[in-house]
Amino acid sequence: MLYSLERYPEALAHLDRAQYIAQDNAGVHLLRALVLQQVGRAHESEAEFRASLSLDPTDEAWFDFGLFYMAQKRFAEAAEIFRRSAESSSRPHEMWMMLGQAYVQSRQPQPALEAFDKAVDASPFHGDETLGASFNSLIAAGRANAWYQLGDLSQAVSFQEEAVRLAPEDRALWQGLADVYEVQGRTTKAAEARSHAAGQ
Repeated sequence: MLYSLERYPEALAHLDRAQYIAQDNAGVHLLRALVLQQVGRAHESEAEFRASLSLDPTDEAWFDFGLFYMAQKRFAEAAEIFRRSAESSSRPHEMWMMLGQAYVQSRQPQPALEAFDKAVDASPFHGDETLGASFNSLIAAGRANAWYQLGDLSQAVSFQEEAVRLAPEDRALWQGLADVYEVQGRTTKAAEARSHAAGQ
């Protein structure tokens, strides 16, 4: 509760007491890792992630550990976490998707596209755009970034348009669309997209 309310110092104090009582509780280690990450104690947070995973290597813990590395801009380590986890995860589509995002961030567009393809293949949202809108918009935006890095503006625009269609309320996606339109020289379309990004 305190963590969800962003009352991190209080949450950490409660977790310290809980850990004293139950040192081998993987869930306590995981929550401490998340709280320590939020208060900027990255080295301790990483150690808590590892402690949690050594006790109970759950999908949630692996996923959060990968996100931790992404936030630290340690993209190669994040990629290794997501790649390894995807092979045995009960939700491999999320792991493959995040692997693709890690590759995009480290400017490896071809492996990113391959990971996004695997995410789509493993997705439980086939034929259901409503339930899968958020996931599919992230895949589309990731593909747009990968194609942009490969120098294919046409593909980049096409996938960014798909991302916006799937999640029209996401202003960041509209800004991304404005950016690729601008690079294409489509200034009117870029202005329209920027207007959406500004919530106008």
